[in-house]
Amino acid sequence: MSAPEERPEELTAYAERVLFSADLADKLRRPEAFTDTLPGPAIGAVSLPARPAGLALDSLRGKAEFPQNLVPAAARGRALHFFANHELLAMELMALGLLRFPEAPPEFRLGLANALRDEQRHLALYLGRMSELGVGLGELPVSRFFWDALCDMDSPAALAAGLGLVLEQANLDFCVHYAAAFRAVGDEESGALMDLILRDELRHVRHGLRWVRHWQEPGEDLFSAWERLLKPPLSPARARGLSFDAAPRRAVGLPEDFIQRLASYGRSKGRPPVVRAFVASAEEEWRGEAPSSVSRSLERDLGLLPVILSGEDDLVVLPRAPSAAFLASWRRLGLPVPELLESPTLADAAPRLRPRHTTAIEPWAWTPALRAAGFEPSGHGAEALASKALAARLLRRVLEAETDPRIDPPGLAGRVVTTADEAIDAAEALLSAGAPEVILKAALSTAGRDRLRLRAPPDERGLSTIRRLTAWGPVVVEPWLRRVLDLSLLVDVSADGALTVRGLHRFFTSPGGRYLGSWVGRPTVGLSPALARFFTGEGQSPAWIERALTRAARVAAAEAHRLGYVGPVGLDALIHETSDGLRLRPLVELNPRLSMGRVALALGRRLGPGAVGVWRVLSAQDLKRAGHRSLLDWASSRPAPTLDPRGLWRGGVVFTNEPCRDTQFISALGVGMNEAACLHALGVPW
Repeated sequence: MSAPEERPEELTAYAERVLFSADLADKLRRPEAFTDTLPGPAIGAVSLPARPAGLALDSLRGKAEFPQNLVPAAARGRALHFFANHELLAMELMALGLLRFPEAPPEFRLGLANALRDEQRHLALYLGRMSELGVGLGELPVSRFFWDALCDMDSPAALAAGLGLVLEQANLDFCVHYAAAFRAVGDEESGALMDLILRDELRHVRHGLRWVRHWQEPGEDLFSAWERLLKPPLSPARARGLSFDAAPRRAVGLPEDFIQRLASYGRSKGRPPVVRAFVASAEEEWRGEAPSSVSRSLERDLGLLPVILSGEDDLVVLPRAPSAAFLASWRRLGLPVPELLESPTLADAAPRLRPRHTTAIEPWAWTPALRAAGFEPSGHGAEALASKALAARLLRRVLEAETDPRIDPPGLAGRVVTTADEAIDAAEALLSAGAPEVILKAALSTAGRDRLRLRAPPDERGLSTIRRLTAWGPVVVEPWLRRVLDLSLLVDVSADGALTVRGLHRFFTSPGGRYLGSWVGRPTVGLSPALARFFTGEGQSPAWIERALTRAARVAAAEAHRLGYVGPVGLDALIHETSDGLRLRPLVELNPRLSMGRVALALGRRLGPGAVGVWRVLSAQDLKRAGHRSLLDWASSRPAPTLDPRGLWRGGVVFTNEPCRDTQFISALGVGMNEAACLHALGVPW
């Protein structure tokens, strides 16, 4: 007599058994068929699933380390133990979803139940293979991460996004990776098991994909819909395994642009991120002005620069994110790709950042707009510290303490004035004393602007400019120096006023003072013999300039501490030519913010042995003046980066923002064995 046919099991009863039974055999019992006629009311919060002894998620047994050496059979058994717990977690979360969302579409619930049944089979297969390898379930502590991340899901869409397109999608990579890893140590049985499980996981990911698309908002792209549905700590970064394999994702039906965005996606998997954003309008905002159109264009086009200073776990806010293809090219070059959040400004992003747990907010510069948005800045006093009037007063204090004849005497320090008449008198006095040229600078001026150079007493136009400058506040009047080299010492000031030196940076400016670019590599490479001798103290004291700038930086750090400023500072300095030879001015101005020099130092860490770099920030007009038809024409003709065996850069051009049709400003690093090779790669002269 044949065995009686098993009656279909109601989905609610099935899910309750899987979630609330502490008997493993009961959890593993798979019905042949389902009915869903009595879904019942939605259940509320479930703190933890019921589990047998040794597998409880409230266990205090600590964390198990995943085995790195898979040669021993027991190590492979322990690896499978991790996967078995993932299957058990997936079963319990699917059961919870069935009980939490009784009103979900019947097809969604049926697909979830079928996936649950697959996971039961997977767990049974893992248990069998683990037993053959000498490992029993419960021998290792188990993780509860995915339970904690998904147990509070508030919609079927959130379940599809988090379980189907995060947990299950990551399993695609893990199955491919460990099938190969097991076979590499001669374990064909475990490799074949991973192949079998991969085939089922493809269906599970396809189920998640179908329903995320179902709940996608009109006009919303798939990746954005998925990311919107995920709640921290889940993010797309969790949907990748140890390696990233596009083939199974294509087999599932994920679009190519989705796959590319995921491949290049950066977001913390653990620690709270540091939030960064590029700000080009700090001086304007400190002066009480609205950001100019040029500043906004710079922020849009160069918004990617803080990424170079970030880690994979950080978050960068920027007006326009680059394409997935560009980010993928960055990854191939060894550059970081953290999480990117599109927003016109960091202040505009405040409502989206407040629910996030972040380590710190570190904008390029602290501005009044950020304070108004509710951020509590560490940059209190930034406006005062950025004042060129303060820098002139500090310079005099520094020079009065110096005895080195290679450093400017105190008499060359600028004079701070507050009225137009005082400015005119100071300028005429310097000209009468023999200065061939003087410069007047507003206390809060942008690079190359808000200043006036005079070779003679001012005419009516000059008087008008002087009145405009003094209307903004104090003005610095000083001799115009014949600069031969621009330098910046990059430091951090801590809450107690302590100073940390990050590096010495050599940069280039136009005759009017506009920043052009930075030297990447040792500052002395490529200098003229006379300048190299001065820089290195005739070869006897190669660090004397950095020590002199550090002394000046300590004076500045004490002032920053008095003002309440904490954070990065760039101390600009220069070497200039006098009738008596070269001299060092150890403090020209202070930049209480991040700077291009920080980016240049970070790029320098990617250079191969012997290589140097020239990093340029160029406008579309700069490129046309250099003979290029357009920015895109110039970009398309640049040589691709060449790498050494360790992946370090040795030649070509590395773009540090993406060339686009409407890009107005582009930044790029030319790499070579000398300055001429770098400039040739860039195709733009100084």
